[in-house]
Amino acid sequence: MKGAGPLEALVQATVAVFDKTGTLTAGQPEVGHIEGSEHPNRILRLAASLDQASGHVVGRALVDEAHRRGLVVSRPSEVTETAGSGIVDGVRVGGGGDA
Repeated sequence: MKGAGPLEALVQATVAVFDKTGTLTAGQPEVGHIEGSEHPNRILRLAASLDQASGHVVGRALVDEAHRRGLVVSRPSEVTETAGSGIVDGVRVGGGGDA
């Protein structure tokens, strides 16, 4: 930010979003809450199963949380990273499928 105007405008802010993992944060995200499903552990298990093959810090956080909850994650096979979709145990995850 440059100048007093943007800094003064922050007084009215009620939400802040930062998108620089490792720059503004510790670089170790954690799962806080899973919304949008009556079966949050199922959603977490499927996401963590997919993210075992990813090196992304958010994927690592999902895998760590699944392990912390004692969930059994499946080993992905034939891994091809495609943004927004995947298949775990025959279930399409993302890309408009049922999760």
